[in-house]
Amino acid sequence: MGIKFKNVSYTYQANTPFEKKALNDITIEVTPGTFTAIIGHTGSGKSTLIQHLNALLLPQEGNIEIDDFNIDNRKTLRLKQLRKKVGVVFQFPEQQLFEETVLKDIMFGPINFGLSKKDAMEVAEETASLIGLDKDILNKSPFELSGGQMRKVAIAGILASKPSILVLDEPTAGLDPRGKKQLMELIRKLNKEDGITIILVTHNMEDALKYADKFIVMHEGKVLFNGGYEIFISEHELLSKTNLSIPFPLSFLNRFEAKFNVEVNKNVRSLEDAIEKITPHLRVGEL
Repeated sequence: MGIKFKNVSYTYQANTPFEKKALNDITIEVTPGTFTAIIGHTGSGKSTLIQHLNALLLPQEGNIEIDDFNIDNRKTLRLKQLRKKVGVVFQFPEQQLFEETVLKDIMFGPINFGLSKKDAMEVAEETASLIGLDKDILNKSPFELSGGQMRKVAIAGILASKPSILVLDEPTAGLDPRGKKQLMELIRKLNKEDGITIILVTHNMEDALKYADKFIVMHEGKVLFNGGYEIFISEHELLSKTNLSIPFPLSFLNRFEAKFNVEVNKNVRSLEDAIEKITPHLRVGEL
């Protein structure tokens, strides 16, 4: 069944001078097992939308269906079960960390969902290793760690509860290039090999292009685009309208075509793919 938003609207500080319509009649669907990128500038509604996925916010209008859960403006939810199914990692990891040690923080979710301390410790240690956390930091306070390490702890804490839907808000912020690549490859592995539905909130167009197979573009509380890769890569006008940059591999190919008056296949995910596409045109004498 997946995730369905039906005519969802949400307004902050309604009926005050500070009223802000964050979501405006949103209707979207996320199919189970997909990797969806939600793209948009600050203030477009991305973070408000994902807070509805585990009922941190309730829709003021419309409703949301997530498998057999129905989320509307009535507080009749099975919150514990919903939040086991939908794991959300927010942009600022320190907001999610609170225990004395890294290990206890990762164990919290599994214990809360019914595992014994012994089993929770095993799961936490396995998840920490999976996410790339060194064993020697497990007994440290999470607040002694770097921003990148704190982000990994927050993600490990969510993964330890075995969600079927993983929502990540700018997960690579604060990571160096190597750490960023390792984390994104892990997220792709969770999607492709473990079947976890991934929802990635990002302003990084290159990450969106490389990893996602579905794209949602938001602007001023509305969804302007909701579709697949093949259509997304042709929507240059839409991206310009929302002041989003065209992913570099595509802009590189556009400039190559314009300069040499050739047509290039733009079915690419990365700069390496783009270079491969132009290589046949670089034969001596062709350009």
